[in-house]
Amino acid sequence: MTEPVQPAPPPTPNWLPGSVLATCFLFALVGRGTGETFSVFLLPLQQAFGWDRAQVTGIYGISALAIGFAGPVAGYLIDHLGPRWLYVVGAAALFAAYAGAAYATELWHFYLALGICIGFASACLGNVAQTPLIAIWFKGRVSTVLGIIGGATGIGALIFAPMAQVLIDLYGYRTAYGVLAGVALLLVVPLVFLPWTRIEAGRDGTGPGPAATGWSIRRAVTEPVIWAMFAVYFLTSTAISVIQPQMVAYLVEVGFSSLTAATAVGFAGLSASVGMVIFGWLADRIGRRLTLSLSYLSTAIGLGVLALMAVWPSPVLLVLYVMTFGLSLGSRGPLIASLAQRIYAGSTLGRVLGFLVIGMGTGTAFGAWIGGTLHDYFGGYQANFVVAWASIALALTPWWVSPRLRRL
Repeated sequence: MTEPVQPAPPPTPNWLPGSVLATCFLFALVGRGTGETFSVFLLPLQQAFGWDRAQVTGIYGISALAIGFAGPVAGYLIDHLGPRWLYVVGAAALFAAYAGAAYATELWHFYLALGICIGFASACLGNVAQTPLIAIWFKGRVSTVLGIIGGATGIGALIFAPMAQVLIDLYGYRTAYGVLAGVALLLVVPLVFLPWTRIEAGRDGTGPGPAATGWSIRRAVTEPVIWAMFAVYFLTSTAISVIQPQMVAYLVEVGFSSLTAATAVGFAGLSASVGMVIFGWLADRIGRRLTLSLSYLSTAIGLGVLALMAVWPSPVLLVLYVMTFGLSLGSRGPLIASLAQRIYAGSTLGRVLGFLVIGMGTGTAFGAWIGGTLHDYFGGYQANFVVAWASIALALTPWWVSPRLRRL
């Protein structure tokens, strides 16, 4: 008996691949870009409530933990419900976070709104949602395209960090959070008007397909390679977050104005956007290991530039910070996500990515906590820089030690 002939999928409209890319870019721009404003709000919150630095950076740490532990939930949702509903949940959580922060009066209110809600929203709007979608639309160019989308976070920082600082200076931090809540509502537009059934089918109309070579999340976590990637996520996130949540405060304390500091952080985000594209493009051509080594070198140099500002707060060093630390900021995430897609392509990819996000979230939380604690204990940032440099060295190690990672 002959098998019934499956109908050919309808032709892909010329505008649809670009719309998929633009949609992923928009959600990253708003979802992750607004999250990069935390350092702008650090001093206003500390001054308004009299909290110490560790208490305020604890908000960032809770957010990071929420990202990590919401990662598997986001992975389950995208594997079973698809990206549209994951984006719906993420957009709702983002709006609730900023709306709640605008009216918060106690520390635990901020932990709930800017910690748990922002973390959950970021998990839903980040790589867990984007990577499976990009994999079925841009096969063979996943690293490059994820680099482009990852750059949206930096552009978002350039837009929203100075904007938030201006709003804080003119109207206070509550109004600034209210405006960010309004921005989150913009995400409703693509959720309502795009043809999601066709988008979720992919370029060839077949969807993500079965898990590659029979992978399941239970089998995946028994493999050393996934733990190597987990360690890279954890250590890289620790290195960045030990200083990043306090970046505006640090620049103000060494002698720059608050608006200059916020603008520099924004331009570092723009530099990160360029860097993600560059490093993603390089990874598809010279390999991930060499590309990642170059990105970590750029971060290490940027940390040295920041440390030097404590004795010489020069605008020249501010530009060098943007061109080094900023260029590599966030570049590792898309590279690791594209590697996971290469190994675990198929119907379980979302859950694998969700598991890896736990490493990123716990590393970020640990870095933010230890960074705030070290600042309060030593009254400065020297120890923060030492921890960041050590974490970078450890994060690079698996790429040169793990046999599997060395071959990929």
